[in-house]
Amino acid sequence: MRVCIRWWLIGWMALLMGCQRSAEQEVHQVPDTPLPMPVYFQPMASAVIAGTADTLEIVVYDRETWKQWQASFPRLRLSSEPDFHQAMLILIAIPRLQAGHRITVETVEETTDSLQVTYTLTEPASDCMVADVPTVALQVVMARRVEKPVRFKRHVDYESCDV
Repeated sequence: MRVCIRWWLIGWMALLMGCQRSAEQEVHQVPDTPLPMPVYFQPMASAVIAGTADTLEIVVYDRETWKQWQASFPRLRLSSEPDFHQAMLILIAIPRLQAGHRITVETVEETTDSLQVTYTLTEPASDCMVADVPTVALQVVMARRVEKPVRFKRHVDYESCDV
């Protein structure tokens, strides 16, 4: 019986010692830089059209500038007219020599010193048969006006046509 009680006490002591937190576990690390804040954005137009020969990643802050860019894509129409006092347009256009591409803006995040726009370029995988036609994958989104430098981050995703 004495041996059983001794092992019972040793087990409880080990359990209690294991449940104590060390001083190292109490310290919480605070990141050096604040986490980015998501910025709400609204898709305004998405298309695959003919137009530019250059990749475009631009931010438009006024109506006059938008009208100039819109002239490059005459068939492009926005879902609504933006209020440029409170909003800005982000336009991404990527030309390709084949059809089957699209752009999707995934996130718009504000950091202390910039705005980061992350988007995905979806391309047809090698098992797809696509037309050899020059096209431009394009997306325009509207976001809250932010007067900071804008950085673009592109991800490429390959979509299989295998059925």
